[in-house]
Amino acid sequence: YTGWYTLSLHDALPILVNRGSRGEIDVFPGQPLANPLQGNVVDLCPVGALLDKGFLFKQRVWLLKSTPSISPVDSRGQTIWIDHNEQGIHRIRPRFNERVNEWWISDEARFGWKHVHRPDRLNQPRVCVINSLRPEPWEAMPEILRTSLSEAARQNGGAAVAAVLSPMMSCEEAWLLAQFVRSIAPQATLALGYVPVVGTDRTFPKGFVIKAEKCPNRRGVETIIQHYGGRTCDFHTLLGQAVEGRFKAAYVVGGYPDAWVTDDIAAALAKVEFLIVHDLFPTPLDATADVQIPAATWAEREGTFMNCDGLLQPFARALVPLEGVKADGQFFYELAGQSGLFNAAK
Repeated sequence: YTGWYTLSLHDALPILVNRGSRGEIDVFPGQPLANPLQGNVVDLCPVGALLDKGFLFKQRVWLLKSTPSISPVDSRGQTIWIDHNEQGIHRIRPRFNERVNEWWISDEARFGWKHVHRPDRLNQPRVCVINSLRPEPWEAMPEILRTSLSEAARQNGGAAVAAVLSPMMSCEEAWLLAQFVRSIAPQATLALGYVPVVGTDRTFPKGFVIKAEKCPNRRGVETIIQHYGGRTCDFHTLLGQAVEGRFKAAYVVGGYPDAWVTDDIAAALAKVEFLIVHDLFPTPLDATADVQIPAATWAEREGTFMNCDGLLQPFARALVPLEGVKADGQFFYELAGQSGLFNAAK
């Protein structure tokens, strides 16, 4: 029993102390359960002695639904189950995948969903009127964006238009937005958005890897940008071009669970004449945004992520989007001139 944990979790050593009715599961003296995979002991314990205190006594498990998904916390693409009900997400569990994470998930994947229920999420489209962002109905947004981008694209085939495709987007979402922008501005610049990297890759026994790259779909978005070709660049280059005043309009997608807009990013994008920001939370970009569009979290969307090794993996929607929010894929589907419900599988 102890040896099995040791093999799987490296420096975690749960053991049985005392005897009989006083027996308890504890850690070996001087070997605390403190590593990025420690949450797996909750799934492994055969007697239920090791529990997740964040989930303990919160929900009856038979009241939960389980939806297959892909963790968005790093580029490895760990496969997970989202356990949820009408009240939202309650826990994340590993889903077996022989090619990626086998039976394990990192603590980031297990506990990194709390942003889904943050109280400061954006929940209504807004358009800048007299230096103030004011609510606008979703039905009006496609025409507003088409008109504004068309105005910016009147000269040079739309070379003054840009789209920043976030690595938090699904492949389908990135495809639809790129298609929409290029249909209006054939010479528009497509750029991969900010790629968060924290520390270095960490490899554990049996080949489990926690990637330093903290986004799920950089490879997928890069592939789509390469497919469309034409004017493309990386995020740093795009910011430099924005500082030079090259862009009359830009559609910038965020969707990150953590703060990502630095002072330099905000200052560069403030040079864009017409700035569209599609994001989960308020950011410094709101001060200069002409249009603010609320995004849905990955748990409220469906689509496909391509992991760091080029493996395509689909994920399903677990939750209905926050009230007032439209799923990103549905909105991009409508922007592309399609009607009806968006279905990533089609």
